Amino acid sequence: MKVKLRINLLWLLIIISNTAWAINVPTLYSPSNNSTSINTSISLICNIVNSITDYNNYTFELDTTPNFNSPAYVTAQGDYYNYAYIYKHNSGLLYDTTYYWRVKVTDGTNTSQWSDTWSFTTIYKLDLYSPSNNSTDITTTNTLYCNAEN
Repeated sequence: MKVKLRINLLWLLIIISNTAWAINVPTLYSPSNNSTSINTSISLICNIVNSITDYNNYTFELDTTPNFNSPAYVTAQGDYYNYAYIYKHNSGLLYDTTYYWRVKVTDGTNTSQWSDTWSFTTIYKLDLYSPSNNSTDITTTNTLYCNAEN
């Protein structure tokens, strides 16, 4: 009986040493799923996974299609900030457009699955046409007129 127990423990140690430790899937925080009227300069935020805080280990994907295969597709590494990972897209997204985003993380050896895919829709672009820029002598009860662009 002692010999069998030692062999089973040996196999258990071999199995454990050869097992790749799973990395948890990131949780998306912001912007929340299906949110609307989001600014065209945006920060995408997810949680820290398995205490992995290296800059190059969080990959964000952003696109106008849920398959992440359009010409607008962007992939980038996130930045660690205040117990979360953030990807800042400052170049301006398209107005009144639905975007999809997701995140995965690696520890250099193992890689998580992609997070759930979330979406958000950006704001309409408004162009003010009355009163014109730098107008003077405008009454305090004046009405502002604008065009919404898609």
